[in-house]
Amino acid sequence: MEDTIPDVSVLCVDDDAELVSLLAGGLERESDRLDVTTATNVDAALETYRRTDVDCIVSDYHMPARTGVELLEVVRADDPKLPFVMYTRTGSEAVASESIRAGVTDYVVRRATDEQYGLLTERILTHVDERRSERRASRTNRTLRALSAAADEVLFMFSADWSELQFINDAYETVFGGSVDRLRAAPRSFLTHVYSEDVDRVTDAMERVSGGHPQQMEYRVDRSADIRIWVESRCKPVRNGSGDVEAVAGFTREVTERKHREQELEDRNETLDRFAATVAHDLRNPLAVADAKLKLARAETDSEHIDDGIEAVDRMSRLIDELLAPTPPAPSRTPHGSPATPRGSGRCSRTSSATPSITPAAPSTSPSGCWTTASTSRTTAPASPPTSGIRSSSTPIRPPPTAPASDCSSPNRSSTHTAGPSRPSPVPTAAPGSRSPASTSRPDPSHGAVASGPNRRREKRYRSAVQMTRFWR
Repeated sequence: MEDTIPDVSVLCVDDDAELVSLLAGGLERESDRLDVTTATNVDAALETYRRTDVDCIVSDYHMPARTGVELLEVVRADDPKLPFVMYTRTGSEAVASESIRAGVTDYVVRRATDEQYGLLTERILTHVDERRSERRASRTNRTLRALSAAADEVLFMFSADWSELQFINDAYETVFGGSVDRLRAAPRSFLTHVYSEDVDRVTDAMERVSGGHPQQMEYRVDRSADIRIWVESRCKPVRNGSGDVEAVAGFTREVTERKHREQELEDRNETLDRFAATVAHDLRNPLAVADAKLKLARAETDSEHIDDGIEAVDRMSRLIDELLAPTPPAPSRTPHGSPATPRGSGRCSRTSSATPSITPAAPSTSPSGCWTTASTSRTTAPASPPTSGIRSSSTPIRPPPTAPASDCSSPNRSSTHTAGPSRPSPVPTAAPGSRSPASTSRPDPSHGAVASGPNRRREKRYRSAVQMTRFWR
């Protein structure tokens, strides 16, 4: 069995050298944790106290020069919490009262029995352990307060029924625009800052987390009369030893900028879709005419330049097919991850009439234990297609074809053209003595299966649009 390393330093003070030596030996026999140092007067005790790290002082009251209470007063001026036990042979109410007024930690009357060392050892260890626990808790609290003061997120803890605020940091005033003092007086007053159409969802989620289910949601907050922001809240139940919910704790952070970026990405994708459809429609008509004319010219004239032109027209048709290929929707995230933002979910807006209002749809049903973002709708005026370098067409834009773009050499591809005669197969039978178009064709890097995934598909469509622009230049 390993020996216990002494971790409690005790200073025993008594003017009787023999008694103080017996006391030190008795304490060390009772517990291996104790390391006892002795002094026979107050001055020697103070010198040892200032020179070493003492965890507890055990002192007699009656000493020739200065009493134990005088020693206590000096120690209390330096350390108000250091455990100090008055261990006296002549106990009286007067001595006890004087010691208590001076701030003594404990008062023990010395008895001529062996049990006295066990009792005194128990008192010493109890007081030292309590003080160490208090100091650790104090350090932890200081650390947590420093971290919470530096955090941009709102850190909070409420009672299980949300009737008592147990902790909140100053970030609440920045994010919600409310007063911490008012929140302490009325813990549910933060709901007055929640956007009116989101209040029911927030209160429902509060009841679920009180029932023991962790929650996560995004909702809107009216920080002031003319500023509305998006926030994300995550909250978990805090359980006691019996498993009952005794508190709820979590954090809230602003996510307005993320909402802006999500909405801008959706707007850009919509613009790209409209651009691709417009460009493809405007190019089909002249391509159909050019293809028909080149086929007729090849029937009348044998020239490799005509074959090159037919090949170029065929390559342009494949690029248009890729532009019009439908883009698969992006997969939504799981409910317990960050919820996918619905289209038109809104931005940080000002509630004045100068800006469009955001009207949310009914909140969607979500699995228990997860908050989801309420879908919102907004009116978006159709954007005009880009006109720089591209001729606009008054013909209505046809919907994209449903056929996959990877089958670029199919003879039925000409059925997707909006005008012009039907084209024959791009590889007709060559006349005797003429050069076969297949023998002069060059490899086309754009031909082939389109990569899967919405981002890869949009990137390929963008490259196709760039190639078409370069071709017609």
